[in-house]
Amino acid sequence: DREYQMADLKNTVKSPKVLLIGPCITIPKYMQKRCIPPLGLSYVAASLEESNIDVSIIDCCVEGWDIERHNGNLVTYGLPPSEIEQ
Repeated sequence: DREYQMADLKNTVKSPKVLLIGPCITIPKYMQKRCIPPLGLSYVAASLEESNIDVSIIDCCVEGWDIERHNGNLVTYGLPPSEIEQ
């Protein structure tokens, strides 16, 4: 009976969900835009998934590739925080 109760409990408990966010990138205006895969986040996601944790990744650089914000000699590109919150 105890094993059945534990198995039933495992089936009713929701697994945790995690959202990993790769931030926007800020570079000097003279530099060329580039996009580097978020390997660190991928490693963290893989480790969490091995523990049965539901993981999603938002790569702000890729998702907001065409969104640029200029500030003096710097350019920030990627999804702004206001869009990530949605």
